[in-house]
Amino acid sequence: MNRERAESHTANVAGKIKSLRKMSELEVEDMITLAEEMGRRLSSREVDLKRSQIRRFLDAVKKIEAQVKRNPEQFSRESLLLLKPKLAYATGRLREGKNNPLGPFQEVIDPAIDRVKDYADFMRFANFMESIIAYHRFHGGKE
Repeated sequence: MNRERAESHTANVAGKIKSLRKMSELEVEDMITLAEEMGRRLSSREVDLKRSQIRRFLDAVKKIEAQVKRNPEQFSRESLLLLKPKLAYATGRLREGKNNPLGPFQEVIDPAIDRVKDYADFMRFANFMESIIAYHRFHGGKE
């Protein structure tokens, strides 16, 4: 996949996420398709994002999920919103010229976080994150 085409795929996924009002509006079939596109893109030679670099964010999401599953009424999007500056920091640390392995991930995850308004949105977001990592692994993403 050439760089321009790959960047276009990321912009396409980000555009679809941005077109949603809420993450729960994302149908499961569409979520799987978008997650596979992102998993393939992130594991590609052009991006070469390591699993450990995205796994940290999934671990944080899983921690929030464990807390709210016990009591969904107490879901607060603040803890999820706090992942945005952490992702920005991690992305900034990895920036080397035009190459930034976390850049495409941030391009999609930031608007997805913005579309989490309630527990149902959060659960769809968590499923989306897990699916991206699963497809990243499937397409040969490295440790």
